[in-house]
Amino acid sequence: MGNIINDLKKIIFADKVGKCHSAAEWQSFYSQPSSDLPIKHLASCSDCLDIVNQLHSMPTLSERNPFDTIDRDGSDGNSTPFNSSSNVSSKKNVDSSLLLKKLEENRQKRFEYLPKEVTFCVNGWPFTSSTVEAGTNRFILRPRLDEGLESLELLDERGELLCHILLSENSSDSLKQSLEISPNQQVNFSILWLEDYPEINLEYSDKRILSDVKESGLLALFLSFIVKLQDFFSPSKLVFASVIVALFVISLVVIQTFWQRKFDSLQQDLARTNSEKQSFQKRLTNAETLSQTLENDLARLKQEQLEQTNNTSVIPNISNIPKIELPKVELVSKIKLALAVAAQNTITNLIYNTRAVMSPILLQRGSQSVFGVRLPKYEESSQQQFTSYIVKFNLPKQKPFTQQIKLPTNSADPSFISIEVKIYNTDNISANTMADAIIIGVVGNQEVKIDTIPLKFE
Repeated sequence: MGNIINDLKKIIFADKVGKCHSAAEWQSFYSQPSSDLPIKHLASCSDCLDIVNQLHSMPTLSERNPFDTIDRDGSDGNSTPFNSSSNVSSKKNVDSSLLLKKLEENRQKRFEYLPKEVTFCVNGWPFTSSTVEAGTNRFILRPRLDEGLESLELLDERGELLCHILLSENSSDSLKQSLEISPNQQVNFSILWLEDYPEINLEYSDKRILSDVKESGLLALFLSFIVKLQDFFSPSKLVFASVIVALFVISLVVIQTFWQRKFDSLQQDLARTNSEKQSFQKRLTNAETLSQTLENDLARLKQEQLEQTNNTSVIPNISNIPKIELPKVELVSKIKLALAVAAQNTITNLIYNTRAVMSPILLQRGSQSVFGVRLPKYEESSQQQFTSYIVKFNLPKQKPFTQQIKLPTNSADPSFISIEVKIYNTDNISANTMADAIIIGVVGNQEVKIDTIPLKFE
């Protein structure tokens, strides 16, 4: 309680309003009836407030107890906290001690609870949750806020507030702080502004998690059970020794069985992953072959058109020249969306590749995940050129969101455009999580759905 009062005093007296006055000037203010008494300065300056207290024979701020202001009116309606009788003062001291003791008990009870899950909120809105694990639990967010960054909060699974960090209004400066919630709980956070949006890095740790893991270990459980058995079988040491040996053997068998099943499960997961990888590589090779065939056919048709133009001896009338239309390849019309999945998932690895969608795009989890995509320039039915693209993401445990992508200025391919799509804050997504990205082309005021891309986070 005392620490809270001191913190409030520091906040109140941190910014003075107006200039200070001497004791004579304050005496003059109170001796003459005037409406110009500098109340705002008096309420924000501890030095001048002590001068006025001495002029009125009242205790200074350092001499007062915070509980003196709880009951400002005496029992008779006339006395004050500073002129009440000794009996009233004694009773108030007792009540204050009881209240302080009760507050301390509630505070200890509040911080004795061990959170199992924490939720990270920005400006009062929950953004992400995570199970509390041993060590440091990290949150990285880059929220696109329509308002200023005002506060950060941490809540436990019961909705109880663990930590509230109040930021300055419309803060746009980088910030880094470390807070100790309790002797066991620590919060470190930093704010970095990128492209007018904040990137918030928050770390939460609880020392009790590690101790609980140690205490709940199999060895500690086994030893505590042995102690109980020793008290129970104390009359017969032979029986006690036999029970210990039997329990030890059973424990070894249980441990071996558990780890054997764990190992078999990991082996099965590895075999399934290798099988999916081989299947994906095979389909990727087929897609590359198809892409190369299409490019060769297009080059051959262009070469034939050029040779036909060079072999013409007389320049014909332009209006009489028949249009040479390239034959439509049925496979091209079916490939609405061609993907290029490279090792680094960057745009430079996909500009000269066209690969059909045959399996999900594999994304690396992190502060941002990037994948490249080649999109058709023209709408299939009307042959009108798209003006922009819209990507709608459906990520697990997150609200769906939309990303607008403008057309690149340059494109070597007359039919497709290569773009780069970024997804932020994917480090909290679990491995092998599936998601969807819906690609929509914009033609004027009309939106045309192109395809749905399956995503898989590694």
